[in-house]
Amino acid sequence: MLKKSWTAMGAAMGVAVLLTACSTTVPGSPQADPSAMPRPDTGSFATAPRTVSPMTDVQAAAAEGYRMVEIIPMPPDIDPAIRYDGKFSVGKLTSIKGTFGAGAATALQDHEVGAYVSATAKKPDDSGTKPGTSLIMGVMRMKDDAAAIAAVANPVFLGDEEKIVDTEPDKEPVSIPGYSGAKAYSKNWTSQNTVSTTAVVASGRYVLLTYTTAGVDAVKKFFDAQIKALDGFQPTPVDKFSTLSKDRDGLLRYTLQSSSTRDVVLQARAAVVNQTDITGSVKNFADAGVDLVARASNLVYRAKDAAGARLLADRFLAEVKGFNAGSVESTVKGVPGGTCLTYPTYKGSKNTQTYCVAPVGRYLAELGDTQQNRAQQALGASYLILKDAK
Repeated sequence: MLKKSWTAMGAAMGVAVLLTACSTTVPGSPQADPSAMPRPDTGSFATAPRTVSPMTDVQAAAAEGYRMVEIIPMPPDIDPAIRYDGKFSVGKLTSIKGTFGAGAATALQDHEVGAYVSATAKKPDDSGTKPGTSLIMGVMRMKDDAAAIAAVANPVFLGDEEKIVDTEPDKEPVSIPGYSGAKAYSKNWTSQNTVSTTAVVASGRYVLLTYTTAGVDAVKKFFDAQIKALDGFQPTPVDKFSTLSKDRDGLLRYTLQSSSTRDVVLQARAAVVNQTDITGSVKNFADAGVDLVARASNLVYRAKDAAGARLLADRFLAEVKGFNAGSVESTVKGVPGGTCLTYPTYKGSKNTQTYCVAPVGRYLAELGDTQQNRAQQALGASYLILKDAK
């Protein structure tokens, strides 16, 4: 299921899809003849492959950040229960303060590029007030080893900060087993019966940064895995960021036009950690043979073949239904296999969200909108763009 908001690269990026339980397409089952289909209503959406704009400086830094996302452990690898509401943030990060605190933002203000991923153990359909166990894992690249050590040693990290609310607890320094050079503190949120831990440690020119309510053992497990994953990783120099690409195999031209900061094609390993169910997505991507995911105003997944795209559509729809009680299904005129689900934005809401998918050959178009008609028009345009794609 598409999350409800988009943000630019370099800030928290929130597009995800729900992927879970199995469903099947029966071989030989009758399929609609595309040539006999009426032309879909596409409103004001363009219906031909688009020209992709040149990469901006923000996108260039994000491209390096996405390389880093591919080596950050997946949250379920640290704790299998932490698998939902996956997100990532990449580039020259402006969201450190809101995510890790003012001290961390000050200590890391000179980072060259960074990336972090996050997830929670709370299921999307859990309307309870208690927060689920959460985990955020980040890697911030400094100019050199000395800068990384200095950032971790900066006293502002453990120092007092202006509290968001008067009841916010104080920082309590804690130790991370096996990491004497790490700096860490906990906060006891009695109102939520939760203890959070925020920690940093230097590894070469990198600062590993985490926030979690899973305890210090999760911090140690992240540090262990991340330091191992950094071994052999070749960073791109800042002055070479422009040699990277936001596109792969020309897949971006098959997406709907967006603001330039949204344009990117991700390897499956990076895309999978931005899913609403990371664990389910790992299996579904593998079963469907997904290798690339293009992100713009919609998403386009490239599967191994048409059967893989259809399988992915079935599983996407099954999970959206599973997490959104009362979903109403509809087809889209002129889009063979195109399906939309409309459901309340939250339990008891009169506002609705519409989620749509359409398998087209080996590709799957996916999108969402708060207006059902606009979502269906966008899906119609997506189909026309993809129907001749190879």
